Amino acid sequence: MELTTKQLATELGASGATTEDKALQFVHALASAVTFAVTTNKEFQIHNFGRFVPTSGGSKGTVSTFGEVASRVLGLGQEAVSNLLIQLAEILQRELFSGRRISLEGVGMFEGRFIKPFVERAYGGHKMVRPPSFNINFVSANPGKVIFIPDDHLKNRASQYRDASVMLVMPQLDFFVETLVYYFQRAGWRAEPVTTVDECLERIRNRSTYLLVVDTSVPDHQRLCSEVKGKIETSSIPLILIYADEGDLYTPKDVIIIGDNNVFEPFEVRRLLDIIDDEVVRVSEEELIFRQQAQFYSPTEEKTIDRMIDRINQLMPQTGLNEERQNEMYVAFREAILNAAQHGNKYNPEKRIEIQYLLDHEKLTIVVKDQGEGFDYNLYVQTGSADDPVTAARRRHMQGRMGGLGIMLMLRSVDKLEYFGIGNQVSLTKYLRQGAAAKSGATAGPVAETA
Repeated sequence: MELTTKQLATELGASGATTEDKALQFVHALASAVTFAVTTNKEFQIHNFGRFVPTSGGSKGTVSTFGEVASRVLGLGQEAVSNLLIQLAEILQRELFSGRRISLEGVGMFEGRFIKPFVERAYGGHKMVRPPSFNINFVSANPGKVIFIPDDHLKNRASQYRDASVMLVMPQLDFFVETLVYYFQRAGWRAEPVTTVDECLERIRNRSTYLLVVDTSVPDHQRLCSEVKGKIETSSIPLILIYADEGDLYTPKDVIIIGDNNVFEPFEVRRLLDIIDDEVVRVSEEELIFRQQAQFYSPTEEKTIDRMIDRINQLMPQTGLNEERQNEMYVAFREAILNAAQHGNKYNPEKRIEIQYLLDHEKLTIVVKDQGEGFDYNLYVQTGSADDPVTAARRRHMQGRMGGLGIMLMLRSVDKLEYFGIGNQVSLTKYLRQGAAAKSGATAGPVAETA
């Protein structure tokens, strides 16, 4: 998407620094001053943005930015020009880093390009994932006569992408950690090993973190997982958890957030590195689709089921759903997880319930899976959609079978309900805008699919 000179002036006027008409005069004057500088073999600088340099060589110095622009706009003194240049530099940076091209009439076209992490084959055939980067390109309106050189402020902002770090949260800094640090630094990443959750969270708040590798023996590691996956702004950071025992993951003692990928000791470092590479590539492809992703495991106990319900309820205010639709999703999820505990796992504490929370730009989807034997969901979904499911539900209760009232409640509370496989996995979908389900062609009501 391109930002024209006039649109640039409109944004400058909207900043409150001057009127829109004066802003347009200012932008045109700036372009004329750049052209004048180059034709007289001089440089022109916009502070906090960059320099326009003639390609003829032998530059005769730098023109007075304030003086040249002020002389071309009636009623603007050097102080006003200085303020407008500051505002303009901020707008130019903001638009470049948001992915827009900027056309400065008579000067040229600026474009910022975000380059995603990519897989590169290193010596010996091993793959290596290079970190993300951001490049700023300039195409002159007078090819061969002027080039643009970003200043340090602009370069530093662009380099934040290149400096995206991999955080390694480990119980101690040993040879294993040194091996991981060496690998990432060789690929161009900034690898940061830490030994406490608080230190990790502090660095995440102050720097660009692209991936987390966390040893679950680090005290309070679940607080870190909850902080990262519980917020939309950090949810897309890939989370890889290292477990000493599979039972800690597959037979949890409490509600836990699980990793996007999980590794069990003992393992080969090469395998961990391959998983890390795969996760970096995956998130670069999915981050434009999903706003938030989180996965939970819970043992099948009443106290932990209640905590799981609370955890999901705490996430929903970030979705954009209004309060009524949040409550409807809450009702449906509560019914789904209670069904999973009672009818699926039959309150066996050795069996887990798996929850997947997915928020994209159109809808919220929550998937609930138990370890039960499943059931013939087609019959219950059809009955739940009928005019009078209560009588049928009572009859099934008399037969000692699942009643179907819960399914009816879920159907009435969500925009789409889907069962998968043998019936031990249900997906609940709520569109962020009421009526979006009908517009998108989705079925409002039951949908039965087989995996």
